[in-house]
Amino acid sequence: PRADTAKLRMEIDALLRAGQHAASDEGRARWYVARVENELAHAELAEGATRGLHLRALRAAHHPALTGPDAPSAYLLCWLRIVLAEIAYVRGEAVAARFVEAMAIMRRLGATGPGDPDIAHARARLLRRRATHATGNARLSMLRDALQGLMPFADREGLPALQLEIAELMLEQAVASPLEQGSTQLARVIDVATPLLDVAEQAIPALCCIIQAQLASGGQANEELCERLCAMAPHDPRACAVLARAALRDGKPE
Repeated sequence: PRADTAKLRMEIDALLRAGQHAASDEGRARWYVARVENELAHAELAEGATRGLHLRALRAAHHPALTGPDAPSAYLLCWLRIVLAEIAYVRGEAVAARFVEAMAIMRRLGATGPGDPDIAHARARLLRRRATHATGNARLSMLRDALQGLMPFADREGLPALQLEIAELMLEQAVASPLEQGSTQLARVIDVATPLLDVAEQAIPALCCIIQAQLASGGQANEELCERLCAMAPHDPRACAVLARAALRDGKPE
């Protein structure tokens, strides 16, 4: 229930505020970022106009601190996540304005932390979001650019979220590519995503990614993987859509 979710968010916020208050000067920034990300997670759970209200409140409350001239990279990355959430919500000219703002943040991040996997991941998410507003070769170019920026970190341990991003980008690039190029890429998607099935936070999207790659290759989805996804995420919108496509491909009525 929404009331329970709001109560939990407030309880977490109280704990994070207490941690921020008790932390040293060096650790206080991490607690602050965690607080803002908790608020952002709550905003992204909201729907319609309520989400817009939450996002506007986030901007009003945290823009000065997170984007100031001396803001550390952790603050800039946090702000970029807020802007990307806004891009998914706003329409019309506001989308272009948010992209301009996001690119300005990326330029600052590029100056402060070249070679940082978190910054490379943020850049890839931004390019992937821009690609959703592009078509044809422009879209494919953005997806390739995003993927190339992540590949130096592809084999680094302890970065499952980044590796999932690689698999997702490979999938989108394969679907947008000519058939002969896409088929090779789809096989790589499965190779990259399969180890993530054992990582709790990435297991559901990794399953979706693998099943989508199997379907995009023209074959049928692995039945065992579909059953696993259904058991793990019976109400997840993406999982439900993927399972519905798999059922249609298999000739099942459900």
